[in-house]
Amino acid sequence: MVSCLSGARICHITHTLKSLINRYCYDSVIVHVGVNDLRYTSLDYMKTDTVELAEYVSQVGMFLALSSILPSPRMMPQYKQKMSDFNNWLNFCCHSKGIQYLTA
Repeated sequence: MVSCLSGARICHITHTLKSLINRYCYDSVIVHVGVNDLRYTSLDYMKTDTVELAEYVSQVGMFLALSSILPSPRMMPQYKQKMSDFNNWLNFCCHSKGIQYLTA
């Protein structure tokens, strides 16, 4: 099953995932996180929300892969550094927690 949560931030993904897992049986999940958080969420909250997502998926025993934020030609310049900082952190976090990290 593929579920698109257009406009969702990381905390919304975690909440929605909880309700989906209660209705369906999954053994793995691939999540593209962060792009909607760039504008409204601090880097620290993005990190905290991502860790909470990863911990939840781990608790229910599913395989998790997290995708880096992909650059967009429409991305405002002030968000490019934040994107880079988050992706660098996400790469490190995934590798230290044994989570599959996907990047372009």
